[in-house]
Amino acid sequence: VRMGSVAASGRSGVSSFDTTFLQTETAGLQCKLDMTSVVYAAETTTTTKSPSPPATKKIEIEGTATLTVEDPAAFIEDASAKKGVQKAIATSSGVQPSEVEVVFSLVESSARRLAQSVQVDFKITKEVAADDASS
Repeated sequence: VRMGSVAASGRSGVSSFDTTFLQTETAGLQCKLDMTSVVYAAETTTTTKSPSPPATKKIEIEGTATLTVEDPAAFIEDASAKKGVQKAIATSSGVQPSEVEVVFSLVESSARRLAQSVQVDFKITKEVAADDASS
């Protein structure tokens, strides 16, 4: 007997049950479970689609700098010098070093032989959300 304003919804709230257990538990009752009358709903598969990644836009900034060094040829061949310049540009630009490409070249100079220059051509490539890119 139910009293009050609660109305039955027709749903048991049980997501699954063991029919063998139910058959055993109702065996001695007048309303026992008849397995021939049990109907299973078709199995359904729910596919959840992952949200699409936000649209991105590639921003490229190119620049040139000139460095004065004692031995430009050695500097150009030094991998740690290249990594250092790459890291310095990345840090000052607020990007990761992996987003900076650096190319060194010798600068011909008519100035003193001891102080020679290396030209640094660099390109920063950054993926940003399309909404964040101003142009």
